[in-house]
Amino acid sequence: TSGEGEGAQFEDTSVRRVERALLEAALSYYKDESRNNKKAKQGSNKTAAPHLTARFHFKRAYYSEVRRDAASAAKHWQACYVALRELLRAVMSPSPETERSLVRLSEIKRVAEFVNRKISSAAFNGMRLAEACDVFRRHIRLFRYVISGPSTQSSASTASTAAAAHVHHGWLCKQYRTFAKTLE
Repeated sequence: TSGEGEGAQFEDTSVRRVERALLEAALSYYKDESRNNKKAKQGSNKTAAPHLTARFHFKRAYYSEVRRDAASAAKHWQACYVALRELLRAVMSPSPETERSLVRLSEIKRVAEFVNRKISSAAFNGMRLAEACDVFRRHIRLFRYVISGPSTQSSASTASTAAAAHVHHGWLCKQYRTFAKTLE
């Protein structure tokens, strides 16, 4: 039976080496992707569309989290949320001279929900409770009255408007519930 113990120990050592090699390969991959993403952004124009800016910062934040670079991730999550605010303005703008975005409002809300959760979680992890609450309040204030786009408001029936309001208020409740779970 002493041979079995050595075999199990050998397997554990091999598994740890493989895990370490895979982790190093994954970190290297995401570090390279982050560099490539940064180079692509620098090569493009500085006045990119808000949805492209949000996408860029979302990717950079994700890659930074994988690399365990919390400071860079927080910076990019914040920048992503700012770009989402600009995108929301473009989607909701009623003026014809402002170019309307092709991005759907529901997509903006879902991504904003995710990014807000990341920013709030980072603040909670850093024991900055007041900042986390402030971030959440701003998020709710931004989306509280954003039920549907202006183009659908004029031609929508009462039933579809009520349904959209119901879905939106359900989404708001989900925001509060998620934040409350984070507080626990």
